[in-house]
Amino acid sequence: MFAYVVTLNPPPTSVEDGKSVVFTGTVVIPCESYLSICHPEPAHDVTVQIIDQVSDIEIATDVTDIDGKFLAQWEAEYRGNNYLIFSVAYTVDDTPHTSQNYSLYVYQRPIETKIQLILEPLTPSTQVTLGQTVTFSGRLVADDKFDKRIKLVVDGIAIAVKRTDQKGQFAIPWTPQSEDVGGHQIYVLYDDEHFEVKSESYGVEVLSSIPYTVKIITDSTNGIVSFWAHFEAEVSGGKGPHNFLWNIDGEARTEQSFDKQFVTVGDYPVTLTVTDSQSQTRIAQVTIFAKNPPPTTPPLNPQIIINQNNVKEGDKVSFVAEVKDPNRVKSYEWRIDYGNLISSSKEASFVFADDGSYLISLSVVDINGKRHSATKSISVLNAPPKITSSLQNYEIEDGKALPLNVLFTDPGIEDNFTIEFFVGEQKLDVRHQNSPELATFSFNLNPGRYNAKVIVTDNDGEKDERNFSIVIREPRFPIEVVTGTIIAAGAGGGYGIKKYLDTRNGQQGHADLRIEIRVLRSGIER
Repeated sequence: MFAYVVTLNPPPTSVEDGKSVVFTGTVVIPCESYLSICHPEPAHDVTVQIIDQVSDIEIATDVTDIDGKFLAQWEAEYRGNNYLIFSVAYTVDDTPHTSQNYSLYVYQRPIETKIQLILEPLTPSTQVTLGQTVTFSGRLVADDKFDKRIKLVVDGIAIAVKRTDQKGQFAIPWTPQSEDVGGHQIYVLYDDEHFEVKSESYGVEVLSSIPYTVKIITDSTNGIVSFWAHFEAEVSGGKGPHNFLWNIDGEARTEQSFDKQFVTVGDYPVTLTVTDSQSQTRIAQVTIFAKNPPPTTPPLNPQIIINQNNVKEGDKVSFVAEVKDPNRVKSYEWRIDYGNLISSSKEASFVFADDGSYLISLSVVDINGKRHSATKSISVLNAPPKITSSLQNYEIEDGKALPLNVLFTDPGIEDNFTIEFFVGEQKLDVRHQNSPELATFSFNLNPGRYNAKVIVTDNDGEKDERNFSIVIREPRFPIEVVTGTIIAAGAGGGYGIKKYLDTRNGQQGHADLRIEIRVLRSGIER
């Protein structure tokens, strides 16, 4: 048989000696672990005992009902250590079972006739002026009266605490603030977890010491019709609540604050009368001046005039401001793409460093400080690079470097450039530059005539190119004297001049030869 599951509803943590304590809870039969779906069932007719663990005595008992619930009642008895240590016990199949231990604090019943809280004097001052400190003094009459917490309670809220001295005496000061002006119910209180004792409650009136003044607060005393003005009554001192009566050119209002619209030109006297709860009256006044709007002047309507067309990067572009009345102009401000100021005159000029779309903005300030603005878009075209080097036909001997220097210009100072060098259809070299600087190429070619060209392209695809020819000559060798002997073999022996091979560069060439020939025939030199 499985043990039952006993659930004890939490009893109170403490109880006074002689008071009734009720222990309630439930007993259920737990599910068997091998069941996949299981619901605990109430255990009825189970005897449940509340056992005092110190004396091992049953102090209450009950038998569970059909729902497995039990209710056991015990009359609390004070004990030396103030605590009841107990557990819940039951027996199943002659086997006793006991729950965990619980504790319950049992305190002695106080002798209330022996505890008193007395104020001295019994009736303190019933009127206190704002800012004045009043002290509530008294004594606690009890067997144990030292170091007890005494609370000052104002309108049901404890606002200050002081402890008693060895004689049970206390003194609690209180200084009312501005929000305390008016009547209050006050008493002192001594309480702990077992009981509470309080003094008699009495009324205290907090009087205002601030001079009773009234002031009208408004956000505008002058305005151009039609306009709104906000009014608010500022009150200092007096005894609330206050009543408000406004008179605005014969119109009466009773709010503390409100908004009013003035639609007609004129002077409007405003009078505020404030009466407090003691019928004291204060008056404040102010005048509202509603004026006609000043005469209007036509707007300057600035316009931006640009006389140049097909603007390219590097061009200096001039702008002219055209306004309705130049005599009313105080200053001009010109900007490009809302950047830094480029001119403060009627005319301005600017050099665009790159192609693109730009916004020209003009701000004209009139003599009254009002700004009048205009904008205009301008499209700046790309300017192609231009080769300035005089790339003529080049002729050079084989083996010597060709100093090919390429100079070019481009007004687009923000452009990037690619410089390509072609011989025939073959690209021999390429340079990439951020500015139109000198580009130098060197190369080696075999002897012969070549068609060459240089192409300079900017980052917008615009380009310039130059075509020229390059001639590489064969090298001219030095004259050498070759001495040799030709032997004639028989009559009619032939003579010949040998071709000379220059092997210095591994190339075949020709040279001027001076040949000395000695022919021996029949032993005779010819």
